[in-house]
Amino acid sequence: DPWRGVAQRCVEAARRGADALVGVHMRLRDYASYRGGEWFYSPELYLRRMEEMAAALPGRTRFLVASDALPPEFASGSRGGLSWSVAPSHPVSCVAALSLCDFVMGPPSTFSWWAAFSGSVPRLELSSASQAARPSLFAVPDR
Repeated sequence: DPWRGVAQRCVEAARRGADALVGVHMRLRDYASYRGGEWFYSPELYLRRMEEMAAALPGRTRFLVASDALPPEFASGSRGGLSWSVAPSHPVSCVAALSLCDFVMGPPSTFSWWAAFSGSVPRLELSSASQAARPSLFAVPDR
């Protein structure tokens, strides 16, 4: 319950003034070397995928960014037309916060899979750097 409360407060704040909230899971530290960096994506790539989602969704889209190492590009909370909040740092609160989003995207990882599964949230696995991000590509994990 304490971790869920932290997640709920974080998501409530992130949703203010937004029509959709998209969770973005960035694995930066460990994925730089895991499997030879196959699923390590630059902060710029994540920003491009966020732009694609914002353009594809109606209304105002905000993002909830979860990362093991928040890059400097994400310190400001906005860039261009994009706006985001940072997810809680505790892993349990972070998964809970992602589970409360409308969509979750990130590299192949059980972390974001559990968030999507537990919240029945559509998830997009970014399995390559060329993977596009649009709502029709998201799917709810099987229960």
